[in-house]
Amino acid sequence: MATQTTKLKLVKSDYTEPADIAIMNANLDKIDQFAVDALDVPAAWCLRDESQIGTGDTYTSPPFNQFETSNGMTANSSGILTPVAGWYFVSAQIGWGNVAGGVRRMNIVTPGFTAPTSDIWPGGGGYQQLSGLVKLAANVRIGLRRYQTAGQNLSVSNESLAAVLVATV
Repeated sequence: MATQTTKLKLVKSDYTEPADIAIMNANLDKIDQFAVDALDVPAAWCLRDESQIGTGDTYTSPPFNQFETSNGMTANSSGILTPVAGWYFVSAQIGWGNVAGGVRRMNIVTPGFTAPTSDIWPGGGGYQQLSGLVKLAANVRIGLRRYQTAGQNLSVSNESLAAVLVATV
């Protein structure tokens, strides 16, 4: 007599009946479907390959121009939109031009939450990265803001923002 596993309810055959091959095939189909469901999670990525940032006392957001999305996550020039409530792993990166002096600052923002600011002191070129886990509601925009005080416009490259759903709530 066949039984079932506790968690996935896979059929455990006793291999004494002719239907055992059908039971094993059903098990393989269940395992295969579980693997697909586990890997098909909402995710998005935005990129602005090159731009200029003016100097001043205000944060600005890059106008993203390249996007990749999956499973209900959407992205546009202003960032990423969450499809469901849950815990999201978010990350951002900026490549700063090499200009001496000033501060380089970036943060990840959503309504009601701003990720800790990442600073580069003093100015200069290089990549800056920031990431974290945040609990968000459905239909919330995730954005990137940046700021610099080099005293002149500053070239930046590879400004990117990414988000992946880790768990629903």
